[in-house]
Amino acid sequence: IVYVNRTVFHFSAFHPAEYARTLSDITDNEQIISSVHACVLTKSSQSYDLDSAENDGKIYSISVTPVSGEWIADGAILIITDVTHFRQAERIRREFFANASHELKTPITAILGFSELLGAGLVDDMEKVYEYVGRIQKQARNMSNIINDILRLSSLEEKKEPQTPVLLNLRQICTEAAAVLTTEAQKKNVTIHVDGKDTYIDAQREDIWQLVLNLLDNAVKYNVEGGRVDLITYPEGDHAVLIVKDTGIGIPAPDLPRVFERFYRVDKGRSRAVGGTGLGLSIVKHIVARYKGELSLQSKLGVGTEFTIRFHRAAASKKDT
Repeated sequence: IVYVNRTVFHFSAFHPAEYARTLSDITDNEQIISSVHACVLTKSSQSYDLDSAENDGKIYSISVTPVSGEWIADGAILIITDVTHFRQAERIRREFFANASHELKTPITAILGFSELLGAGLVDDMEKVYEYVGRIQKQARNMSNIINDILRLSSLEEKKEPQTPVLLNLRQICTEAAAVLTTEAQKKNVTIHVDGKDTYIDAQREDIWQLVLNLLDNAVKYNVEGGRVDLITYPEGDHAVLIVKDTGIGIPAPDLPRVFERFYRVDKGRSRAVGGTGLGLSIVKHIVARYKGELSLQSKLGVGTEFTIRFHRAAASKKDT
């Protein structure tokens, strides 16, 4: 070793050594050591990703380049870059496009199938005609919902500062969302209760409306016959708290860390049956992050689910408390 900077020792594949004379003094990784030897011997560059359990889940980009000059003969420069975030982002993008294509394929196939039957004049029964037209419309709505959620999620991921935030009453928005979903709730004999105190935040109305509507929609869809949903808001110090809890089917413990992933469904069959896009909770997570809030989830299979969100309270509302 001719020179090594301190940053190297921040990487888990390396360990500091007081007297580091050779590469093996600071790393036991055979792939790194062998790539440097090969570079020196063959005078050819090498680059690869180092991704293994021993790196604590980190992904390193390793670049080894031959170098020679007056100050060194037959040497190599080893550059290590932590690319964990970039590689994970690439994986998420790949999964997103694969999942989006899969989700859109089903309604497109159904629309094409029914429209071809109708277009070919193969259906004489008017009841069947109306039925197929109804199915086409339903699948078109499903596609529209998926596309709208994708566009909304894409907008949120740009991480732009919210434009023209206004003073919003969380309790009032919960009351309005409950009114919108009353019909859906009545179909399952689910009762929606809005409780708590007037609680104010500064935000864009559309963001908070989508957040509450998505959480409430899930609470109704995945509830049991005769179940209950509670929306509770209250101020707590510098925070505005929103709780959405239900008496629904619950989420298995192994699935809890993944429910905020795009297109992730705990019960794929049930999710499609109730018309979910698989993007609702991902949208919720991004909205909470946009306003630097806190989001927590508790759920027990067969008992129910509870989401708790803490936003920063509106400065104007603190003067009244």
